[in-house]
Amino acid sequence: MRLPMLKIDIPRDVMQQQFDKLSNKRGDDECWIWGVTGRRDYEYGSFQYGGKTYRAHRISWALHFGEIGHKLVICHKCDVKGCVNPKHLFMGSQGDNMRDKWAKGRQGQPRAEEAK
Repeated sequence: MRLPMLKIDIPRDVMQQQFDKLSNKRGDDECWIWGVTGRRDYEYGSFQYGGKTYRAHRISWALHFGEIGHKLVICHKCDVKGCVNPKHLFMGSQGDNMRDKWAKGRQGQPRAEEAK
């Protein structure tokens, strides 16, 4: 059975326009910090459309790679929450996200039930 994909209810042209306007693109391998100059990069970027709030790194993933799988999250290789550079993102489970966090030393040791 194929799991449903997470649907982002924003027209693609609107997503692209907002992404181009607010992504602060730099070099291909640098972090692209979402939002206005001076925004703190340790905060997730977001914008609203149709009464819903969307995380900017999820919009970046959808624009560059397609839909986000059911119950999957978009993680940052660079560990910068405000980064929307698609080269710095990967899709995985919440468990994958936690294992990545622990492997990079950003969290204490996992509880046994979280490490599975």
